[in-house]
Amino acid sequence: MAGKRRRKRMSGRMIRLCLTICAIVLVLVIGALGAHMIESRMTEKVENAGQQITAHTHEETTAQVFMNNQWYQKKDVETLLVIGIDDYGVVTSSGSYNNSNQADFLMLFVKDTETGKSQAIHLNRDTMTDITMRSVTGEAVGVRRAQLALSYNYGQGQHDSSKNTADAVSNLLYGVQIDHYITVTMDAIPIMNDWAGGVTVEVMTDMTDVDSALIAGNKVKLTGEQALKYIRTRMGLDDSTNTTRMERQRQYAAEWVTAAQKQLKDESAVADLVVQMSDYYYSDCTADELEYFAEQLGNNSGMPIRKISGEAVRGEVHMEFYADDTNIQRLVLEMFYEPAN
Repeated sequence: MAGKRRRKRMSGRMIRLCLTICAIVLVLVIGALGAHMIESRMTEKVENAGQQITAHTHEETTAQVFMNNQWYQKKDVETLLVIGIDDYGVVTSSGSYNNSNQADFLMLFVKDTETGKSQAIHLNRDTMTDITMRSVTGEAVGVRRAQLALSYNYGQGQHDSSKNTADAVSNLLYGVQIDHYITVTMDAIPIMNDWAGGVTVEVMTDMTDVDSALIAGNKVKLTGEQALKYIRTRMGLDDSTNTTRMERQRQYAAEWVTAAQKQLKDESAVADLVVQMSDYYYSDCTADELEYFAEQLGNNSGMPIRKISGEAVRGEVHMEFYADDTNIQRLVLEMFYEPAN
């Protein structure tokens, strides 16, 4: 689907579509609904990321696996991967199959079509896993073990990079199917922050090196650019791990919802927001599909957000997160499989 362009006058359908994007960005990209986070504490490092979870096949006609003395069959689920890239402006093509952008935020939205319930997986961008490398012509030329965020490098941006990222997420989660994706840029954060009238947070860690007002423990009403610094910065901080940054993202999201309550009830204000946001995303979904995902999202307040446990260590150059393979297996079984009859 081609990237969206701003229009001076928007039809009712386009407003609904853009509002859908805003809803997904607000709830998923920034990491809202964190109050229902489910965390597992494990210590083992990943050994076989990218392999299928299938250990034994029970029937050829149904996808079944055998784990923990139990046969499991696949649930009927639909998935949407939200990718926040470390770039500004319109999501564009670089014209080369090696671009400089990275997937800075990743969350997989999973809907069980039988029960109607949804949940999500908040993925650490530093997760060490197998990602596909591509030549200058776009052909797959090999696999490298690197941070999940780098999967977006291999592609021209837009579809190629988003699809490569979706494939890397699928490999990490034992081959689960990623049905759709939506990619957004950093410009969304200052726009949403200032539209809400600013967001007040109690600063979780000392960030005075990036902004003198961001003193640990102080309550600060963030401006647009401050908000972006608060949820994006990690390098140079006492704790530069992405896991700590993800905590700030969830804190900020909860406070944004509080700050934006009045604006969200004002149709003209919401229309203004969607016009400002309309340039800053790219997706392979149709308008109907995006509206569908937004509707499901709205019907699942209190949706659980899962996160993969593991260990963050400092690599030779950058931070590396080694996911707990036992936790990944359990998560995949719980979200994508059910006991077979």
